[in-house]
Parts: sequence; C-alpha cells; structure tokens
Amino acid sequence: MNKQALMWLMLFLLAACQRHIYVSVSDSVSVPEQFVDAYNQKDTAAMVGMVADDVRYMFISGDQLFTEIKGKAKLTTYLNGFFANSTPSTSEILMHTRSGDFHQMIEKAHFQDKNGQPKSQCSAVVYQTEDQKINNIWYFDSHACPE
Repeated sequence: MNKQALMWLMLFLLAACQRHIYVSVSDSVSVPEQFVDAYNQKDTAAMVGMVADDVRYMFISGDQLFTEIKGKAKLTTYLNGFFANSTPSTSEILMHTRSGDFHQMIEKAHFQDKNGQPKSQCSAVVYQTEDQKINNIWYFDSHACPE
C-alpha cells in the first residue's frame, strides 16, 4: 500500500472513531465530582451552590421514573434533614465518563447497617450540567459493586 493510501485510510479511521468517543473525565474536577465531594463533607451550602434553581433529582427503578426533589429550596430542606438524621455515609466515584453536558458515573456508597456493620452498594447516576450548574440528576436502582 502506498503512503498516500495509508494516510487516507488512517484519516478515515480517525474520523470514523471520532463519532464514538466519550470523554473520560480525569484532567479536571467536574461539577458532579465537586458535588460528590461536598456530599462527603456534608456541606449542604456547597452542594446547593452547584445546582440550578430548578434542579430535579429523579430516581429510576425498573420502568418507573420518580421525581424525588424539584427545586433548590426543596433540595436544601432534604439535605439538611438527611445529614441530621442519617447514619454516616460517603460516596466514591468508581467510573466517570462524559458526553457533552451528560456525566455518567458509577458511585459506590459506603455506610453502616442498623447493627453498625460496614456496607456498600453501587448505583449508576447521570448528572446533566448547563453553565457549570447541575440541572438534572438521575439515580438508578442500586446494585452489588464490582469486586
């Protein structure tokens, strides 16, 4: 194969691959990552500062979609109550990819059961951002974490 044909083949393959590339987020801390960090610090003010006024927190279970929280004020009320009344927990990001304004993550929650035993579970979550603010959060059913 001559050099020109090889060059065109490489350009074609690169162009074809470009349509299917998802960005792995690792070079800078994204707003959703900062949101999880603020959660781990139990910092309601920081979390609420990262969301749009009309933020929606939704939970997807099977074929059902539930809007759990709508609006910054309701999120503030929920988080204050949650942090005051729940057992200590943290969240760890196991995987994070981004496609445009959509951040797909696998989060691993660490917590204690009612007997004080350490537990963990994973969940897929999608954050949609616009102008450096989170405007939609979709959490999916929890599942056993990969080992």
